[in-house]
Amino acid sequence: MLSLSKIDFFGQDLVRPECVLATASGYFYTADFRGGVCKIYPDGSQQLIIGQAIDSCPQLKPNGIALLANGDFLIAHLGDETGGIYRLTLNGEVSPYVTHIEGAPLPLAILFT
Repeated sequence: MLSLSKIDFFGQDLVRPECVLATASGYFYTADFRGGVCKIYPDGSQQLIIGQAIDSCPQLKPNGIALLANGDFLIAHLGDETGGIYRLTLNGEVSPYVTHIEGAPLPLAILFT
C-alpha cells in the first residue's frame, strides 16, 4: 500500500486538467482549457501548447486527449455548439480529425484513452 506521504503534487496554474497522460520517459501531458495541452517535464517545468484558431474551431476547448506516435495529439473538443476530434501539433497547428459521421456533425465529444 502506498502512503500519501510518498505522493508529491506538481503542475501549476492548469485550467481543467481533466485528462492526464504519463509517459515512460517521465513527461506528463494534460488537457488545458486555455486551448491546448500542457506538457510537464520531469523537472516540473511546463510548456503550454495552444492551438491556433481555424474556421471550424475558433478555440480548442479540450476535454480528453490522446498522444499519437508522432507526438501530435488528438483533442476531444467541447465547443460551445459543436464538438469533434481535432489534431494538435507540437507547434500549435490545429486540423479537423473527425467532425462528421455520415454527414452529421459530431456532438460535444469525450475521448477515452
